[in-house]
Amino acid sequence: DWAALLVEYTFAPHWFVAVLDQYNYGNPDESGRLHYLLGSFGFITGNSRFAFSYGKQRAGIFCIGGVCRPVPATNGLTFNFTTSF
Repeated sequence: DWAALLVEYTFAPHWFVAVLDQYNYGNPDESGRLHYLLGSFGFITGNSRFAFSYGKQRAGIFCIGGVCRPVPATNGLTFNFTTSF
């Protein structure tokens, strides 16, 4: 069982900041009940999106800013560039 909380704020016409916390509250092993906290900020222009993220992210489908994509598990700083044609 998982719970997730996402807070996203867009300011000016192009900038955004977001915080995501995913919590594995249903793990029968209490030491496996982990928080996956991830902070992101970036810039959106036209069909392109540039984003920096820092934190712990579990593998799976990740959606933020209206863009969904499969991601590997990570821990640390990541940079993403997404564009649509």
